[in-house]
Amino acid sequence: MCKLKQYLLPLLARLAQKQVRDNLKKLIDKMVAKGGSNLYSLYENKSEYVNVCRMLSGDLKTVVDTDKLNISLLQNAIPFFKGKKVVSIVHDCSPIRKPDSRVLDGLGKVQSLDNTVVNGYNTFATIAVDVGGREVRLLACTPFSNGVDSYVSKEERKAYETGQIKDPQRRAAIAAYDASGESHHQKDIVFAQVRLVSAHIKSIDPDISVVDIFDRGFDDVELFELETALQHLCQNKGCANMKKH
Repeated sequence: MCKLKQYLLPLLARLAQKQVRDNLKKLIDKMVAKGGSNLYSLYENKSEYVNVCRMLSGDLKTVVDTDKLNISLLQNAIPFFKGKKVVSIVHDCSPIRKPDSRVLDGLGKVQSLDNTVVNGYNTFATIAVDVGGREVRLLACTPFSNGVDSYVSKEERKAYETGQIKDPQRRAAIAAYDASGESHHQKDIVFAQVRLVSAHIKSIDPDISVVDIFDRGFDDVELFELETALQHLCQNKGCANMKKH
């Protein structure tokens, strides 16, 4: 007799949307673990339950694969880099503010325009600026949220590593996310996108000089070490001069 997971996984492989495949795999794991298919009993979180119902009913029609989107943006930007000796690449985070939202999936906390904390999401965007030609190109944009369970902030990571997290369930969750490679925080997203953009530019012309420009909030020794490894120039808003690190 074929087990449920053995039967369904080959079918899932035919689905084009990676996010849909991943969500259905998680649903199958829940069904197997709890020995049932009642969606309401499988999901304690109401928003997760609603999202799964929408996915299965076909109402959830638009799923954006950010990895594919960023690759497409970089491919479309190839003509921008042709013939250039130096390129200025600006990186920064931008919030998507949802102050009145309460049940959106993975809702996190962001800063409002009046410096208060409101509900919302974040995006890390990278653009190329051609000062002479007055042209700006979006190269990559990665949405993320500090409200998802797999997000481990710098402060929480330090508390976890020093044994200061008292909640056994949270400690177990972080350990599980670490083991699966799903745990992440803002620096992981920043570093991954900087590497992605750098690799693409160097594949077009390895002799292009890349100037990465960051806000002062990104001032970090590890970031400067990454810039050194990539052989980039780095300008931080909090620094008076541009230096090669």
